Amino acid sequence: MKKRTIKDWFIATRPWSFPASAMPIIVSIAYLFSKNADINWYMAVWTLIGMVLFHITGNLWSDYFDFKKKVDDTFACLEEKVLVSKRKSIEE
Repeated sequence: MKKRTIKDWFIATRPWSFPASAMPIIVSIAYLFSKNADINWYMAVWTLIGMVLFHITGNLWSDYFDFKKKVDDTFACLEEKVLVSKRKSIEE
């Protein structure tokens, strides 16, 4: 079995999709800041982190269940599917 690297796990999370979940929070914070609203920075940062972690979880679950239900194959889409491309096994 091939030893997995941090890079393999990082690619599995599909980091290029994170701006889609982070941008609404960043724009909301910027809007509140521009209106001189009282911003709870502690909650703002944790909300941003939580949303990105939620997105990561969704991406990993999607790969797992698509693979298990045989929705994905090597020709399914242009983006790299980590399980289909044999970069990871289900046990990992």
